[in-house]
Amino acid sequence: MFRTKLNFDGTVNKLKAKLVVQGYNQQFGVDFSEILALVTRLDIIKLFIALAAQKNKIVYQLDVKSDF
Repeated sequence: MFRTKLNFDGTVNKLKAKLVVQGYNQQFGVDFSEILALVTRLDIIKLFIALAAQKNKIVYQLDVKSDF
């Protein structure tokens, strides 16, 4: 998999390459040993929103993409 990262003006910043080999065919304990998914519990999200509302703060939402 190849990717070109660009600067704001459209010039090439860096070229990236990543090797991807049949990820659907991996076996637990052979190809990997643990799985991690960072997920926030719903009650924690509700608490955070309630505290933000109480203190008249603005809450922003964003999506973080991580790739290993």
